[in-house]
Amino acid sequence: MNSRRSIRLALVALLTLVAAALAPGAITGAGAAATAYTDPLETIGASERAGYGLRWNAVTPETTANLDSKLNNVGVTEVLESANHPARSCNAAERGTLPTAPTASASFCWDTGDATTPDWHPQSITSSGDADDDGAWGTNRLILAGWSYVGTGTGDARYNTVRVAFIDYNNPAAPKYRWVLLVTPTSGGENFARVAAHAGGMAWYGDKLFVSGQQGHMNAIYP
Repeated sequence: MNSRRSIRLALVALLTLVAAALAPGAITGAGAAATAYTDPLETIGASERAGYGLRWNAVTPETTANLDSKLNNVGVTEVLESANHPARSCNAAERGTLPTAPTASASFCWDTGDATTPDWHPQSITSSGDADDDGAWGTNRLILAGWSYVGTGTGDARYNTVRVAFIDYNNPAAPKYRWVLLVTPTSGGENFARVAAHAGGMAWYGDKLFVSGQQGHMNAIYP
């Protein structure tokens, strides 16, 4: 496999409902105009759709291509090679929180700054073992952990920013990680902004990373 393989991100409200219907190769987007993409929510009844409070916001391929042309896109290998946060061995108090049955066969803890910050909370986890049958993405084995910003900010502080830790697990004895901020194209791909949502669960399937999220009191789907 190509070691430079990239991941496309899709922010979804209900993963099981829409994962199979998301358009391939799409970046998440909140600011894009309506597109020709088929709305997968049309496959469920109007009453069920209203009950879930879902809305569909698609990003056109043109918007994605425009943003891609302006960014220095990199693949997973480049992200891992730039990992600048070494994980550390857990202290006694942290080891005390590990499960007792079944017992953990391996563990690591975030660097001190990330482990003690009150502004970010880890919400979800997935790995290259979910993404591909051989457990690796290209030549890399990695773990992804989604975190939501819960610190101070304008509006509801619970719905501000989402970041993902790309954890290099090629050497389980010395994991290290790099933060990746989730963004959405704006102005037809001329610019981008943070994904203003509170992240929930996360799953990696093929070249798509699905992150469930909530904005205010609405569940939004961004393919």
